[in-house]
Amino acid sequence: MAELDAGRVSVPGHPLRPAPRWLIAALAAYVALAVVYSAVTPIFEPPDEVYHFPLIDHIAQTGRLPVQDADNIGPWEQEGSQPPLYYLLSTPLVLPLDRSDLDARLERNPHARIGIGAATDNHVSVLHDWDAEAFPWRGTVLAVHVVRLFSIALGAGTVAAIYAVARLALPGRPALHALAVLLAAFNPMFLFITASVNNDNLVNLLSAVTLALLLHIWRSGLSTRRVVALAVLLALASLAKLSGLALYPVAAVAVLGVLVRERRPWQAWARILLIVIAAWVLIAGWWYARNLHLYGDLFGLDRMVEIIGPRAQTPTWAELAGEFEGLRRSTWGVFGTLNLSAPDALFWYGDVLSAIALSGLVIAAVRARGQSQRVDWRALGLLALHALIVFAALVSWTRRTPATQGRLLFPALGGLATLFALGLAGWLPRRWERLAPLAAAPLVAAAVVLPFAVIRPAYVPPPTVAGLPADSAPVEARFGPIELLGVRVADGPVAPGEALDVTLYWRPTDHTVEDMSLYVQVFGHALPDKPDTLEEIGKVDSYPGGGLLRTTTWALDRIYADRYLIPIARDIETPVQPALKIGWRRFGSGQDMAPETLSGEPLDAVMVHAGRVAGAGARLSSGEPVGAVFTGLMRLNAARVAPVRARPGETLAVDLEWEALAPVIEDFAVLVHLVDLAAPEQPLAQGDDEPLGGRWPTSSWIAGHTFIDPHAVALPADLPPGEYALAVGFYRPADFTRLPVETERATLPGAVILPQTVIVEGS
Repeated sequence: MAELDAGRVSVPGHPLRPAPRWLIAALAAYVALAVVYSAVTPIFEPPDEVYHFPLIDHIAQTGRLPVQDADNIGPWEQEGSQPPLYYLLSTPLVLPLDRSDLDARLERNPHARIGIGAATDNHVSVLHDWDAEAFPWRGTVLAVHVVRLFSIALGAGTVAAIYAVARLALPGRPALHALAVLLAAFNPMFLFITASVNNDNLVNLLSAVTLALLLHIWRSGLSTRRVVALAVLLALASLAKLSGLALYPVAAVAVLGVLVRERRPWQAWARILLIVIAAWVLIAGWWYARNLHLYGDLFGLDRMVEIIGPRAQTPTWAELAGEFEGLRRSTWGVFGTLNLSAPDALFWYGDVLSAIALSGLVIAAVRARGQSQRVDWRALGLLALHALIVFAALVSWTRRTPATQGRLLFPALGGLATLFALGLAGWLPRRWERLAPLAAAPLVAAAVVLPFAVIRPAYVPPPTVAGLPADSAPVEARFGPIELLGVRVADGPVAPGEALDVTLYWRPTDHTVEDMSLYVQVFGHALPDKPDTLEEIGKVDSYPGGGLLRTTTWALDRIYADRYLIPIARDIETPVQPALKIGWRRFGSGQDMAPETLSGEPLDAVMVHAGRVAGAGARLSSGEPVGAVFTGLMRLNAARVAPVRARPGETLAVDLEWEALAPVIEDFAVLVHLVDLAAPEQPLAQGDDEPLGGRWPTSSWIAGHTFIDPHAVALPADLPPGEYALAVGFYRPADFTRLPVETERATLPGAVILPQTVIVEGS
């Protein structure tokens, strides 16, 4: 291949330069921070790590790749369909380590809330034995962390390669090289993935290195050594992950551009093509041939989709656009198994950064026209082309099975970070370009804070306490060896669609034979068509500690403060004091554990009434104003009575609009009496009840909140015709003492006379 060598074509040399000190510092900071991400994240909690590592273990044990069978799925599940290079490189790392406890570490959490960015509990996808996973690591835990360190090394290489991409794409602009490195290295999602067992890390590295080599070829020309290196890198990338195939069309465009520019003969074209094909056949072709032999599919995608589960139907483009939010978030910071989200501020920052960068690219293009040192937009076009191909492949894959994850764009991170750096600097005068790296300062700060503020707290088991807090409600119930001593519900009112803050105080006296699940059902008002049945407005099922504790291993004779944020349904009747039904059951069979008192008396159920769920408030749209205030705390604003002309035996509907003027500390009953004003001391009929049938006691009322309280007054069948009045008031249920009332209307002792007069006609 003499025509490819520098002997025939003059190719400028590019000797290796010492890495700038800031790059060494950035790499050191990246590695240190990635180790922190790894340390604070329990094993098998990053995306698909629970599948990637068993595949490595299988290869280490058998020396063979698995054969994928949708009817007999191994613990590696769909990852057994992935190109194997990452797993083959990881296998020697785990061979000398004891992994006999792998099955125990892989035991799944049946209540895991996977893929829910707003999950407040059950972030763990597996059940953890915290003693077995404690440092110093041993067994499977040690093996996982060793492979994670390998991934971190790959990530460091990726960051270094991204520096090379930026330097080659934007020569002579060191501030932009630094900005590109910072945008990539300190993206919290990139850090999180590179600190996990995931084959993304190898394809990310190979993609960045290949892009750097392509830019070097674009600038410096072709040589045999470069072509061979390119062919090997392309083949390795295609054996690391299918997204590595996106490099081939970019390489074709770059190499063809150089061949045309250098006016190479067609023989040179053919030799380059032969080298690329030969490298692919020798390095990666065996795996694709294996797929074709085993599955009749060169890429093995059909079997992978069969295992993952295909979409019920191909989504429309509008439906795919609706999934953009998940892509947006998982590009910057959704941790755990896509169920632990960074604060919204990070995503807003990402949005602003993206908008500024995209518009800045336009500005940079316009500005470059008038500068003697122009940007090589064709070289940048290669980076953009690669990013577009990776994105198109992601969209195509997402149309087959749900996979809208931003991390799948990271093979193009080198190009994206470089383009972003140029776009962000496009807004700055050239003399201020040295300030461009400051744009990444919020990202770096977020990357440092998030492991401690978001990730680590999600995996800390609930605390133990010496005794019940004063604001908790004592319960004293027992489920086998598990005692429920009390319940605390946060006092602040909760709106529909928000979460009820509930803490359960458990004291285990012995371990259970199997792991047991607790449940809390939250009930509101009675169902309209079933007055004896309360509507379920919220629920949580969980192993204790939000999945972080196991009843087979938790510490005994300690009081755990087990907290849950229980989402409340949006379309419910309010206001209401929730009723909480608390119990334990075997998850597999659903068999409940029978509750009893601490002294051994059986209980039908453990019910706790606490908390407040209130909507926007309601007012009577018709009726008459009343304006009666009881003890300065509660006001009857208005009342509506229907019908006002009735016959004996009929029922009056009396709707009362109440409003609390200040917090009420007692629970009072509502007095609703039909009286003859000539002899008002003896009620002729009554509709006394607690507010809203006991579902909104006065101690739950919220100052300034209004609601409508319906009462029914059944007229006696022998009630004489005549004119009657309705008296409304409050009394203490314990001794029937009435509360004083202040009003301009007529009153009876402890009651106000409603403005409506009821006419009872003869039967």
